Amino acid sequence: MENSTLNNLEQFANQMKEKIGQIYTFHEFDAANHDYRQECFNTQVTRDSIRHFVDGIGDINPLFRDRNYALKTKYKRLVAPPTFLETITYSQHPEGVPPGIEGFLSGFDWEYFRPVLEGDEYTARVIYPFDVQLKPSRFAGQLVIVTEKGNLVGLGGGIAATYKSWVILMERSKSKERGTLKASSEMPKYSKEEIDEIYRAQDKEMPRGNNTRYWEDVNVGEELTPVVRGPYTVSEKFAWFVGKGNPPSCVSDRLFHLIAAKHHENKGSFDPGLNIYVRPSMFEAKTMADRGVPRIHDAGAQRNAWRNMVLTNWMGDDGFLWKSRAEVRSFNLEGDVTWCKGKVTKKYVQNGRYCADINCWCENQRHEVTMPGEGTIILSSREHGPVIYPEPESA
Repeated sequence: MENSTLNNLEQFANQMKEKIGQIYTFHEFDAANHDYRQECFNTQVTRDSIRHFVDGIGDINPLFRDRNYALKTKYKRLVAPPTFLETITYSQHPEGVPPGIEGFLSGFDWEYFRPVLEGDEYTARVIYPFDVQLKPSRFAGQLVIVTEKGNLVGLGGGIAATYKSWVILMERSKSKERGTLKASSEMPKYSKEEIDEIYRAQDKEMPRGNNTRYWEDVNVGEELTPVVRGPYTVSEKFAWFVGKGNPPSCVSDRLFHLIAAKHHENKGSFDPGLNIYVRPSMFEAKTMADRGVPRIHDAGAQRNAWRNMVLTNWMGDDGFLWKSRAEVRSFNLEGDVTWCKGKVTKKYVQNGRYCADINCWCENQRHEVTMPGEGTIILSSREHGPVIYPEPESA
């Protein structure tokens, strides 16, 4: 690593450390300050916003889709998948990143306290940065880990969920080497038999529904039905961004230029033919190549939403996803297949809550684990009654 880049990385880390503890509230357009930055994609949980989200991940759970079905459940209205809350907040990317430094979303850790229901409205309150670490790296020389921490707060002031997410920043040339090492440069090919196997696995992705899964019936070591997506295409990526959004990318060029000017963000790369700056696009091969990736890749939150489907399908309508943590270890590229799998590792009782811990991960067609993770589910007890929702520590 060149000394200048190394110094820039260290200087950037020190600048970010001075900002630790800053609090942001992301909700709506700030008219007073003429701030057009789109801080959140959704603020309200509506029938349409839920549908767009589950369409984007291919979730067929009727609890999320069918009002007549949902009306007969204990919720009495449509429910949104827990990962829907990622449409209301998103992982920040640090401002003022020096030239030659590239950042990658590398993980998230969510804790949920209440179901997400149609009609709810939330504000995201985020501490950013929450933590900044400059660390030696055997591969990259040095890297910076920037962590944020957020609360999703309902209209009544109650905390519905908390999360942490973190971005790793390293020298761009090293990120290119990292991409080369972590992803195959050749587009995969599949036989008809292999594609048929993928579709057969997808046909088994049936949510448990109103067939209550009781804690007493859970066995440590039992495997959950996989959720399978792929081969990955540009269309799959578009479907995700339609449902999830990607602020501030999901705005017109005019608004993007206003946002970049006000917040001193990267205004993109210069196109000499058009004589304009073109913003980086997650759908363009050139943007991917600049990041050291041979083809377009998925969003980490998209893969995590698939992974969480393994848990919500398994737990049924009456279960509750309490905790979910995952790390983005490598890219899921165009043409790759993602198998999301799970296995029960522990069952226990905690403060009257009947819990099961699940090892839940994503692997590709080469059997490489691209996203390790785990979750904790609270289930009804046949002997002791229905789910008791957890309380946030600050409650």
